[in-house]
Amino acid sequence: MTIETACVLCGDPIELWTRGFQALYTLLDDWGTARIKDTRTGPRRANGWFMVDQIPLDSSSDADILALHPNPGAARYSIDLMKTRFHGVGRHDYSPPSATWGFPFHPDCWEMLSAACAVSGTRLDLKVIFDLWRSQPYKRDLLDWGHDYGGNWEDLEGGHTVSEPSTDGILDIYTDSPFHIPTLRQLFTSEIVCEPSRNRKVLTKVSLVCRHEGDPFIRLPVEILHMILIPTDSRDVLNLRLASPVYATLVLPDSFWRSRFWQGREFEHIFEVNTLQISNGGWRQLYERIKDLSALPSLTNRKIVWGLACRLRELIDRRLSVGPCYGTPQCTMFEPDGARHNFGWRVASPYLSPPTEYFYRRSRSLYERVTTLPDIIKRIFISTVGINSKIYISGLRFAGDNDTGYLLGFCSLDKEIEVTWETDQNLEALCGFHVAFDFKGIRGLRILSQTGEPSNWVGEWRDTSQQVLTLTSPAQTRTWNLKGGFDALKLVSIAIFYIEDWPRSPCPEFPDQSSRLREGSLWYGEIPPGELSLSGRHQLPLSLQENKIPYSLALFGGVDGSQLPCLSGFSVYYTTYWDTLPSDGTGIEAIEFSFSRPVNGKSSIILGRVPDTDEDVGVCHVTLRSDEGERISRLSTTYESMTDTLVDIKVHTNHGRSYPFPPRMMQNWGDEYTHEDLKPESGIIVGIFSSITSELGFATIGIASIPSLSDTTI
Repeated sequence: MTIETACVLCGDPIELWTRGFQALYTLLDDWGTARIKDTRTGPRRANGWFMVDQIPLDSSSDADILALHPNPGAARYSIDLMKTRFHGVGRHDYSPPSATWGFPFHPDCWEMLSAACAVSGTRLDLKVIFDLWRSQPYKRDLLDWGHDYGGNWEDLEGGHTVSEPSTDGILDIYTDSPFHIPTLRQLFTSEIVCEPSRNRKVLTKVSLVCRHEGDPFIRLPVEILHMILIPTDSRDVLNLRLASPVYATLVLPDSFWRSRFWQGREFEHIFEVNTLQISNGGWRQLYERIKDLSALPSLTNRKIVWGLACRLRELIDRRLSVGPCYGTPQCTMFEPDGARHNFGWRVASPYLSPPTEYFYRRSRSLYERVTTLPDIIKRIFISTVGINSKIYISGLRFAGDNDTGYLLGFCSLDKEIEVTWETDQNLEALCGFHVAFDFKGIRGLRILSQTGEPSNWVGEWRDTSQQVLTLTSPAQTRTWNLKGGFDALKLVSIAIFYIEDWPRSPCPEFPDQSSRLREGSLWYGEIPPGELSLSGRHQLPLSLQENKIPYSLALFGGVDGSQLPCLSGFSVYYTTYWDTLPSDGTGIEAIEFSFSRPVNGKSSIILGRVPDTDEDVGVCHVTLRSDEGERISRLSTTYESMTDTLVDIKVHTNHGRSYPFPPRMMQNWGDEYTHEDLKPESGIIVGIFSSITSELGFATIGIASIPSLSDTTI
């Protein structure tokens, strides 16, 4: 099935239930205003091979559009849906064919969102919703919220792929409107008769029932027993009634059945009950009738769409609860009236999609804010926001004298976390940050004090990419600027700049290659400790620089070399179709380092990802005589000169053995390839690091070493 445009809430085609759609849109570069309009007053118009999306024209409210495109006789005008690329945006040089652009959704889905907001008292703020949609990348005209649209689509965030919904799902569920359900409407218009249930047993004096004597609830009055039930999930209530004789014979009160329609309960999507007046005893009858209807495809679809509407409502709530994006606005395409600075910022961020490129992955900054930190900082606070079960940083607050606050971004003063250190620190000057992020934004921060000691993490940092963001010279008491890039909810980039270093470039002058690799590179997982000496290529291949592929480190020897006697060997996994001819990539998928006994509870550690069993995957096993002192002593590497891509490696040991990977039939590299040796100047290799991609395998490689130690066991 070909889907031209999908609803941004439920993911279904916009013309699945009704002809036309609701459009949340704006005009040209009016980023700060959002409008809403129903397009069901007329059909879409064919233009050659394409369908042109249009919205009705109101000469009174749309005078500004008529001023741009004068056409007194026009009843409708074109709109660009799911537009995420902007260039030449201006009232005199706007290049796209339409002056209006925005996002579509089903009218029924908009009603569901409105109902979800009304239930919790959330203000349906068009500007906030518009910003939330502008903050999401898209796949095949479907916004990537990081969820699977209630099972309608495959998980977008995990694999970055979109598959079409199954035919059975479309026919059985998704073609039924979730809002207008005639059967449900008839139920609410008919009289709900309160009938006594069969086999109802009234519990009056439970203490007199001798078979209840072993039940811990026997001593509680009926009122307390009821109070326990009402906030409890129905499944837990069922288990409780199975386990407790007291609850098994207890008549469930009408307040219990009413609570089954509360938020978080199984029938919370039956929002119409909030306007009903039901007599005592009627709530159970209503519950049972709706339970009989719950298998209807329309109600199944409603439950899915309601869940999606509630997730969006939660994001609206979070955005409304934090107020404005604090800091001095900077001049960008989205905010052209902001301040202009020619600073050379040092930036830490995932790949950010510029406004001039299609926003089909990663993150996009809608707001750039700057704050100048005080000379003296007493306390630091960080605000976070939860999105799809993940924690992101949303704002920072620096308290100076008299606890004066210097705010940056979306700050929740009632939910912020204070930055702490293991030991007392002087905060009169800061050194920089350790930044943890995924492709959606910044997940965690820790701050480097004047001595360079990192604080405890705030946010989430495990299983993320990490980067060191330091100032240009040893920290002294001085004023410096901090800049953050934000989407509708969270921090997506952070940058620092010394005021008194201007016009000198703030890019640090690293003293050696090891410091440049550690502090100037992106790492997956923890940043390598300072005890390690790093050697390898700092520059990623040209094809990967834009994607910011991080380095991954396998520290098989430990930071002090104590694990080396346990290293029994390693296995290299590679794609076999790279065997015969030189190519731009190693095809190495993973290296697994095995131990003779468990180290930190693990029998091996892996650099990369061991592929699933496949006929195109080969593996080479190498055994090391670690008990006889055999160690990995150096790596020989071959790079394709034009692209700087690694094409093969050879592992050497101090016992004179060497192993080429991947094993090839031809290794007569020409002049277009360069060869390098990686070995410690004076020390021993305790780890190997690499940037790894699904297309090339190991794209770069390097070694981590420590100085030689007198301990002969190492």
